[in-house]
Amino acid sequence: MTRSSNSVVKVMCASEKMACSGTGFSLMEAQVPGEPSRFCTNYHVVRDAKSVSVRLPCAHGVDLACTVLGVNPRADLAVVELTPQSNERALHLLRERYGEGDFPCLRLADSDHLHTALSSGDPSPVHALGYPLSQGFVAQTNGHVVSLRHVNDQLYYMTSAAINHGNSGGPCLLSAGPAKGRVVGINSMKMSQAEAQNIIIPSNRVRLNLPQLCRKNSTLQTTASTLGVEARHLARLDLSGMPSAETMRDDAVRHAAFGHTLGSEGLRLATFGDMFAQYGDEPGFHGAFEHMVDCLRGGRPVENLADKLCERDCSKCRKMVSHITNVVSCPSPGFQWSRTSEMMRQHLGLREGPCVSRVFGKMASQILQVGDQITHLKVNGEEYKLDDQGEYWSEQHQAPFRLQDLVGRCKEGQFVEYKYLRGGEEGSAMISHQSLCMDSRPALHARCAYEKPDNVVRLDGVDLKVMRMEEASAFKVPLRLGDLEREQLICVGVSPVCAAHFNENIRPGNLITHINGEECRADLTGMLEQLNEKSVLLHTDSGSMECLRGLKH
Repeated sequence: MTRSSNSVVKVMCASEKMACSGTGFSLMEAQVPGEPSRFCTNYHVVRDAKSVSVRLPCAHGVDLACTVLGVNPRADLAVVELTPQSNERALHLLRERYGEGDFPCLRLADSDHLHTALSSGDPSPVHALGYPLSQGFVAQTNGHVVSLRHVNDQLYYMTSAAINHGNSGGPCLLSAGPAKGRVVGINSMKMSQAEAQNIIIPSNRVRLNLPQLCRKNSTLQTTASTLGVEARHLARLDLSGMPSAETMRDDAVRHAAFGHTLGSEGLRLATFGDMFAQYGDEPGFHGAFEHMVDCLRGGRPVENLADKLCERDCSKCRKMVSHITNVVSCPSPGFQWSRTSEMMRQHLGLREGPCVSRVFGKMASQILQVGDQITHLKVNGEEYKLDDQGEYWSEQHQAPFRLQDLVGRCKEGQFVEYKYLRGGEEGSAMISHQSLCMDSRPALHARCAYEKPDNVVRLDGVDLKVMRMEEASAFKVPLRLGDLEREQLICVGVSPVCAAHFNENIRPGNLITHINGEECRADLTGMLEQLNEKSVLLHTDSGSMECLRGLKH
């Protein structure tokens, strides 16, 4: 085993329900001089964990305690940091084994320079490291980059390097070339019941998220200083020669090092644990502890510990604020867009390009309007032309990049330039990359039985009906008091062979808010009148738009 192999560690997590393990690795770009070592891993590895620890390959039986520094649930990324004591222990283990105390770290490569099997006859060779199936030793699998893949609107690379449960959070490294040995991605998932469908998070996305994941508020730093007791005092304390509590209880020892204490069994000789339990939570405990160590080393009994508590307002006596994990959300441009089709272009008089369907960001709302058509965008000095699907074709990768993939290349706080058409006139907008909170729909635990189902209206392969409690429960639609008193139109199905399915603008569970620009009426008869057109433009509660053939066609 080489010293550098200790950069890949096993991540042990325990929650209230279960214990699990994954993989992590120390990354040079995440380290800060003077701070404990940090490891990158997946969010789903540390999700809901009450305690997190890591194990080094050179000491795979030693648990080193960690705190979760930052997480990004959407990007499935997390950074954990060793506690100060665990960091000292890890460096000590490395010095004992290799004679060097600094922690080995990996470095990031540029994932944009990867060659896929589709874009090149010589795809980039890679190897994945991790602890598959929670085994005790790190394992390596070899393969190459297969292609790009979208999962939950996020762009990933797919490789043929096999990964299994336990590999999550481990590094995927280049096996050849100038950047050999550098990290091109993080093992994230594999597609079940399929071969060579192993998904990694690109290293450039990791690079963009690291500053936010590693951001530490000075007032929220974890302090594991053992109640103000310095490590040198712990090293001086040797309790191996102290008699046990049972021996003291039998009066085999007349000298009481810690005096007496009154317990459930009456008066007995006190132990070191009794003293710790009695005074450990007191401000200034380190003063009493130092006195205790001196008495034990000098063979003197420990007396009047209460008088030895530090009365000064020193840094050791101050109450420390517990650690709070930094939660990072994926940045957003502040607007939502929908794919266009030939019918939508005819209905709205548009050209080629995606259409703005909802504006919610403070900066975007001052510039963009619903109906604006995005034709080009410029990120980091490079301009990209978009098609109806909101995609840019990359000749280098021989694959399309979606608008959110291109925007995701911009760092938080930087500006992206959007060129758009509004009423046939061209315009441009500079919008910064803002972070937004994640949107989660709560489950509705209710169900009502009906004698017969409602009638379903089908428009161009999209099934619409008036929402009842049954649909609200099935699609987890959040309801307020009185929501079911007025009729609301909901999408309950999309045919897999219709154009709307491929546009992905409308999905089952979406509520219809507007029809042809007018607010959806509150009764079924009025809704049918609105749908009785040659073409209808539907606005959904998610902010997207879709144009369909109406009932009159």
